[in-house]
Amino acid sequence: MRNVFIVPFFLLFFLLPQLIFPVQFLVSPPKIEMDMSRVSIASDSLIIMNRDTSNITIKCYMRDWGYRNGKKYFSPKGSIDYSASRWITINPLQFTLMPYEKKVVRVTVQKPESTGNHEYRSMIFIESIAKPTKYSRGFLFNARIGVPVYVETAPKSFNGYIASMAVKNDKIEIKYVNGSHNRLYLNGMYSIVNNEEKDTVKSDSISNILVLPLDTERIDINIDDIKKGDYYIYLYIDNGGENVFGGKKRFVKE
Repeated sequence: MRNVFIVPFFLLFFLLPQLIFPVQFLVSPPKIEMDMSRVSIASDSLIIMNRDTSNITIKCYMRDWGYRNGKKYFSPKGSIDYSASRWITINPLQFTLMPYEKKVVRVTVQKPESTGNHEYRSMIFIESIAKPTKYSRGFLFNARIGVPVYVETAPKSFNGYIASMAVKNDKIEIKYVNGSHNRLYLNGMYSIVNNEEKDTVKSDSISNILVLPLDTERIDINIDDIKKGDYYIYLYIDNGGENVFGGKKRFVKE
């Protein structure tokens, strides 16, 4: 016969931080960007800080990453086109931090001679190596933080366009195509106007949407909160270049 223990809620509240967050550390900066259009070697650094009261051991490693069907994925280094992972050297790869100690980790990139004009990327993971505690009871949790690395081998360009706007069920689906060899960040605004009463029923901003090089990003606008009727959507998107892209589309909410 098994023993079943009921843990009071207030006790669970105090135990959860011990179970779920065995270590606490900070990493700065949140991303690394390198302009290597004119140089073959460049370096930057990460600062890792232990904000826990115990020693923690940290390891660093790299993965490739991208988006597939709107979801981020990770893969072994050097496995995707335009990967920078094999160019990167991290020093040190593993170390121990005492309570509240900081450590500088050097990130060096060496660009091959035959590199084309493109933006290359990698993800550096900083991960704690969990150690058993009196709270773990056989469960160990490794915390990790990912820092994207972007290596630009040519001057930035801002080639992109709105490929389509379509109404599908209770959302408006906007597809934006990045024709540049570097990533773009999209910002803008949209308004939905009732075609009969000419009043704005919904408006909001489009903020800091990442579109990877030569990729397509889908922006979904939820319209299940507006009533049935005849509408126009007015949209503009700024990709950081000199031009702002916009348009309008009439649709019927049924």
